[in-house]
Amino acid sequence: MEILTALLVLITGVYVFVTYKILRANERVVSTIQEQINSSVRPYIYFDLAHGPLINAKLKNTGITAGYNVSVQLDPQLYVFTGEKKLKARITSNTISLMPPGKEIEEFIAGYPELEEQTPSLKYKGTLNYCDVNHQEYIEEF
Repeated sequence: MEILTALLVLITGVYVFVTYKILRANERVVSTIQEQINSSVRPYIYFDLAHGPLINAKLKNTGITAGYNVSVQLDPQLYVFTGEKKLKARITSNTISLMPPGKEIEEFIAGYPELEEQTPSLKYKGTLNYCDVNHQEYIEEF
């Protein structure tokens, strides 16, 4: 009888251990699913300089939710050339408080020769900052 009781205690211990392992595996699966859901419903905002005879700076939200407090920092600074004037580009010097899904903002920068004169390499490094409705911040470097 004592042997059966000891065997029952051992089997119960194995059940507890296996149940604990299953619980931990389920927690990892739930965490992964939550991350996938969050990444599928977040805003995705990108910045681009459209090249051609005229150069335009573009911001677009390709996500399915709005982006908030969108800002772009570029090195070197981007300027708009209008005749004799050289002004800081608004798209990179202002914070955009709301960018709904599918929204695109475009700003004329310059003709190709003027931009090439400003930045001969035409290489820019930058950071795009924005957040979602839950105040989760996204920082994307390019």
